[in-house]
Amino acid sequence: VQRRITRPTINKRPFDMRVIIQRRTGSPVWVVTGKVIKVAGKGYIVSNNTRSKGTLLRFKSGIKQSSVRHLSASALESHINRVSIRSAKRLSNFFPGHRMYGLDIGIDRKGRIGIIEANLYPARSHFRKLKDKTMYYRITDYKNG
Repeated sequence: VQRRITRPTINKRPFDMRVIIQRRTGSPVWVVTGKVIKVAGKGYIVSNNTRSKGTLLRFKSGIKQSSVRHLSASALESHINRVSIRSAKRLSNFFPGHRMYGLDIGIDRKGRIGIIEANLYPARSHFRKLKDKTMYYRITDYKNG
Protein backbone atom coordinates (compact mmCIF):
# COMPACT_ATOMS: atom_id res chain seq x y z
CA VAL A 1 0.00 0.00 0.00
CA GLN A 2 1.39 3.34 -1.05
CA ARG A 3 1.57 6.16 1.49
CA ARG A 4 -0.32 9.27 0.39
CA ILE A 5 1.95 12.17 -0.45
CA THR A 6 0.51 15.66 -0.08
CA ARG A 7 2.30 17.18 -3.03
CA PRO A 8 3.41 20.79 -3.16
CA THR A 9 1.98 23.09 -5.80
CA ILE A 10 2.91 25.50 -8.54
CA ASN A 11 0.15 28.05 -9.27
CA LYS A 12 -2.15 26.02 -6.96
CA ARG A 13 -1.65 22.88 -9.08
CA PRO A 14 0.05 19.77 -7.62
CA PHE A 15 3.31 18.56 -9.09
CA ASP A 16 5.70 15.65 -8.96
CA MET A 17 8.71 14.79 -11.07
CA ARG A 18 10.13 12.26 -13.50
CA VAL A 19 13.73 11.24 -12.93
CA ILE A 20 15.70 9.20 -15.47
CA ILE A 21 18.61 7.09 -14.18
CA GLN A 22 20.90 5.33 -16.66
CA ARG A 23 24.19 3.52 -17.05
CA ARG A 24 26.28 2.98 -20.12
CA THR A 25 26.73 -0.45 -21.72
CA GLY A 26 29.15 -2.47 -19.59
CA SER A 27 29.35 0.15 -16.85
CA PRO A 28 28.17 -0.38 -13.26
CA VAL A 29 27.93 3.41 -12.68
CA TRP A 30 24.41 4.85 -12.49
CA VAL A 31 23.85 8.50 -13.42
CA VAL A 32 20.80 10.75 -13.19
CA THR A 33 20.52 11.93 -16.78
CA GLY A 34 17.23 13.83 -16.60
CA LYS A 35 14.82 15.39 -14.14
CA VAL A 36 11.63 17.26 -15.00
CA ILE A 37 8.78 18.66 -12.92
CA LYS A 38 5.30 17.61 -14.06
CA VAL A 39 2.59 20.08 -13.04
CA ALA A 40 -1.03 18.91 -13.19
CA GLY A 41 -3.31 20.70 -15.62
CA LYS A 42 -6.10 23.01 -14.44
CA GLY A 43 -8.76 21.04 -12.57
CA TYR A 44 -6.66 17.85 -12.37
CA ILE A 45 -4.80 16.18 -9.53
CA VAL A 46 -2.83 13.83 -11.78
CA SER A 47 0.36 15.15 -13.30
CA ASN A 48 0.19 12.96 -16.40
CA ASN A 49 1.09 15.57 -19.00
CA THR A 50 -0.92 14.10 -21.85
CA ARG A 51 -4.05 13.40 -19.81
CA SER A 52 -4.20 16.61 -17.80
CA LYS A 53 -2.63 18.95 -20.35
CA GLY A 54 -0.24 20.02 -17.61
CA THR A 55 3.07 21.82 -17.76
CA LEU A 56 6.65 20.57 -17.79
CA LEU A 57 9.38 22.58 -16.06
CA ARG A 58 13.08 22.23 -15.42
CA PHE A 59 13.77 21.21 -11.84
CA LYS A 60 15.31 24.32 -10.24
CA SER A 61 13.05 26.83 -11.98
CA GLY A 62 10.00 24.77 -10.97
CA ILE A 63 11.07 24.56 -7.32
CA LYS A 64 11.66 28.34 -7.25
CA GLN A 65 8.03 28.88 -8.42
CA SER A 66 6.53 26.34 -6.04
CA SER A 67 5.04 26.20 -2.56
CA VAL A 68 8.34 24.59 -1.40
CA ARG A 69 10.54 27.45 -2.60
CA HIS A 70 11.62 27.87 1.05
CA LEU A 71 13.61 24.61 0.67
CA SER A 72 17.08 24.60 -0.86
CA ALA A 73 16.65 23.48 -4.47
CA SER A 74 20.28 22.27 -4.56
CA ALA A 75 19.94 20.19 -1.38
CA LEU A 76 16.62 18.77 -2.57
CA GLU A 77 18.08 17.90 -5.97
CA SER A 78 21.08 16.21 -4.34
CA HIS A 79 18.79 14.13 -2.11
CA ILE A 80 16.57 13.13 -5.06
CA ASN A 81 19.67 12.12 -7.05
CA ARG A 82 20.94 9.94 -4.16
CA VAL A 83 17.56 8.23 -3.70
CA SER A 84 17.22 7.70 -7.47
CA ILE A 85 20.67 6.13 -7.84
CA ARG A 86 20.13 3.89 -4.81
CA SER A 87 16.79 2.81 -6.32
CA ALA A 88 18.43 2.00 -9.67
CA LYS A 89 21.10 -0.10 -7.93
CA ARG A 90 18.42 -1.99 -6.01
CA LEU A 91 16.29 -2.53 -9.12
CA SER A 92 19.33 -3.83 -11.00
CA ASN A 93 19.41 -6.78 -8.58
CA PHE A 94 16.06 -7.84 -10.07
CA PHE A 95 16.75 -6.70 -13.65
CA PRO A 96 20.52 -7.24 -14.04
CA GLY A 97 20.88 -6.26 -17.72
CA HIS A 98 18.68 -3.20 -17.54
CA ARG A 99 20.33 0.18 -18.14
CA MET A 100 17.53 2.74 -17.75
CA TYR A 101 14.81 3.45 -15.20
CA GLY A 102 12.29 6.23 -14.85
CA LEU A 103 11.09 7.15 -11.38
CA ASP A 104 8.05 9.25 -10.64
CA ILE A 105 8.95 11.03 -7.42
CA GLY A 106 6.83 13.15 -5.15
CA ILE A 107 7.96 15.41 -2.37
CA ASP A 108 5.91 16.67 0.52
CA ARG A 109 5.88 20.21 1.83
CA LYS A 110 8.77 19.42 4.19
CA GLY A 111 10.93 18.09 1.35
CA ARG A 112 10.54 14.38 2.19
CA ILE A 113 10.80 12.19 -0.89
CA GLY A 114 8.44 9.42 -1.92
CA ILE A 115 8.71 7.16 -4.95
CA ILE A 116 5.34 7.01 -6.67
CA GLU A 117 6.30 4.55 -9.40
CA ALA A 118 9.30 2.98 -11.12
CA ASN A 119 9.22 2.46 -14.89
CA LEU A 120 11.40 -0.07 -16.72
CA TYR A 121 10.82 1.57 -20.09
CA PRO A 122 10.27 5.28 -19.46
CA ALA A 123 9.31 7.54 -22.32
CA ARG A 124 11.65 10.39 -23.24
CA SER A 125 8.79 12.55 -24.47
CA HIS A 126 8.74 14.75 -21.34
CA PHE A 127 12.28 15.83 -22.09
CA ARG A 128 11.68 16.27 -25.82
CA LYS A 129 8.89 18.74 -25.02
CA LEU A 130 11.20 21.05 -23.08
CA LYS A 131 12.57 24.06 -24.96
CA ASP A 132 16.11 23.20 -23.82
CA LYS A 133 16.83 19.74 -25.28
CA THR A 134 20.06 19.13 -23.29
CA MET A 135 18.54 16.44 -21.06
CA TYR A 136 16.78 14.78 -23.99
CA TYR A 137 20.09 14.52 -25.89
CA ARG A 138 21.92 13.20 -22.80
CA ILE A 139 19.23 10.55 -22.18
CA THR A 140 19.36 9.51 -25.85
CA ASP A 141 23.16 9.35 -25.76
CA TYR A 142 23.13 7.03 -22.74
CA LYS A 143 20.33 4.94 -24.27
CA ASN A 144 22.46 4.37 -27.38
CA GLY A 145 25.44 3.13 -25.47
